[in-house]
Amino acid sequence: VRLAREKLSAGDPAPFRVLTIPCAGGEEPLSVVMAAVEAGLDPGRVAVDAMDISVQAIARAQEGVYRGTSFRGRDLSFRDRYFLQEKEGYRIREEIAQRVRFFHANLFDEKIVKAQGSYDAVFCRNLLIYLTPRARKKGMEILDRVITPGGCLFVGHAEKSAMCLGGYEWLRDPGVFGCRKLPKARTALRNGIAALMFPVLPSPAPPKEAAGKKPLQTASPPRSVRSTRNPEVRAVQPEEPKSRESLLARARELADRGDLENGRKACGEYLEKSPADPEGHFLLGIILQSMGDDELALRHFGKTLYLNPRHQEAMSCMAFLLEGRGEHGKALRMRERAQRILQAEP
Repeated sequence: VRLAREKLSAGDPAPFRVLTIPCAGGEEPLSVVMAAVEAGLDPGRVAVDAMDISVQAIARAQEGVYRGTSFRGRDLSFRDRYFLQEKEGYRIREEIAQRVRFFHANLFDEKIVKAQGSYDAVFCRNLLIYLTPRARKKGMEILDRVITPGGCLFVGHAEKSAMCLGGYEWLRDPGVFGCRKLPKARTALRNGIAALMFPVLPSPAPPKEAAGKKPLQTASPPRSVRSTRNPEVRAVQPEEPKSRESLLARARELADRGDLENGRKACGEYLEKSPADPEGHFLLGIILQSMGDDELALRHFGKTLYLNPRHQEAMSCMAFLLEGRGEHGKALRMRERAQRILQAEP
């Protein structure tokens, strides 16, 4: 709403255009329309497109019927305003449904995507994490082409690091995983940063620098992982992998839903059990950064790199935070370090 108001109040005659990809069952684009209506924005000045590769998803979205589990939040009064209760569930009112243009397409059908024109805001949440590095880079290049200068891209929490290096600046609102495209800056996409791997479960293998050494976490309890350089890292009795993974997955799920405080607590609980896991520290850094605690976020990104010196995402996040603090030299060296590691990967 704020972004739309910024454009419309500036006298731009063009509508504020929004794209959601993938749109799944339509919850996200319909929520955009409802937010615009609640804010009193002119219906003719906000245009919402919704695209998905699944024909079944588009059909479900166009039908516009939702079960109770589709509704989030404690205050559900909006459901009474914008939905009609039926036997099958809750049907979106026609005056809201008709303001979304649903269409079937693949992100990689570049001609189709480019034919839609440019957008002021693109929601592409939790799509990139499912792609291979090469496909991820290509997909982000396509998205970059359809985002207007000054427009915004919204991603999932696990995808945040891909846009940290140049070309985009992060919106500083707590809990918002969104960045604004700088008008004239060269984008990080063309520097190959989009090929960085996103966090995955389980934790990656030890870094190459550790060849010949015992890994920090093994099938049997390590004797010690205490270090004078990082005294907060303690030796622990590793739990069953399933237990650890499910706890970290829970922290990711909470963060992705925007429940940052509980995500932080869950991640902290995980790190109490697995203090030597770089992915746990990286996720906690992402959550803390989103909560506005950049100083503590930097500490956890630093721990990530101590435990895994080749963690490119932590480097990109640290570079972003360092640049925000005016430490441009350190940020540049961190970017160059990430780029060297990226180029050395198979």
